[in-house]
Amino acid sequence: TNGGIAFASGSLASYCSSTKPGIGEYTKIQGTHCYTNINNDLAGNSNSWIPNPEASEVYFIGVRFKEKSIIYGLRTSRGELKDRSEDTFTVQATLNEKVLKQPIL
Repeated sequence: TNGGIAFASGSLASYCSSTKPGIGEYTKIQGTHCYTNINNDLAGNSNSWIPNPEASEVYFIGVRFKEKSIIYGLRTSRGELKDRSEDTFTVQATLNEKVLKQPIL
């Protein structure tokens, strides 16, 4: 996790205590499919994120690191379950100080 703070467009209702967009509210937001699960080093369906389709037309998740970090890999998974997304994913990274200091949401 390297101290990264998660942020997202929102989380699925009934599976998370908050469906709103947010950043790093780890102690406040709890649930099986909350965005706070995206950088917690835990795998499996009970530690995953599902977006809130009513919160945004575009779903996104991200991690803001405290300092420059090497990212060795990214993982998305659904295992044998085929009931979620088969979309294309876009990965973006920046070291631009102006962008890093802007509020995310």
